[in-house]
Amino acid sequence: MADGRPTSAGGTDFDDWKDDYAAAIVRTVPFLPQDHDFYMRTKAEDVLELAAERLGPSETLHALDVGCGIGLMHRHLAGRIGRLEGAELAQGSLDQARAATPGVEYHLYDGERLGFADGGLDLCLAMGVIHHVPPERWAAFLAELVRVTRPGGLVALVEPNLLNPICRLGASRCDFDQDPNFLRAGRLAR
Repeated sequence: MADGRPTSAGGTDFDDWKDDYAAAIVRTVPFLPQDHDFYMRTKAEDVLELAAERLGPSETLHALDVGCGIGLMHRHLAGRIGRLEGAELAQGSLDQARAATPGVEYHLYDGERLGFADGGLDLCLAMGVIHHVPPERWAAFLAELVRVTRPGGLVALVEPNLLNPICRLGASRCDFDQDPNFLRAGRLAR
């Protein structure tokens, strides 16, 4: 905890990065051919495609993005998912997300329990979050995502692909990924 606020496994307080998050990502691999928003839009399209394939029309879904940060992906999802909400540890990041995407409801998350009823969501996302959770908390974190997702719903996790040399390079250069606990695909699937 920094100043009483929850932090990541490596001790990162994401409020320290709320004003520079996207730029910090770009600095890790500045030679990429597209801007950061291109990758956020691509992730959003992947989420919408997966949701349509597994759950039906996205316009009817209630979705939560856990560890949403400043909500960079949300402008590409808002209005395309029936009800989109975000949960985040860092209050300043939530304030930025609210200002950028007023159609999305945002919630402060204590890192333990999400403020949602059992089975109340169709889709629960954690995009690039697990590696910030201490490994001894992985099972509890995932159980909480499952708890708030309805039977037959979908919990979708996305983590950096460390088999991709560009992802590996970016992760090694990222200022706020201090001591990350990256998972390989097989372990994440288990």
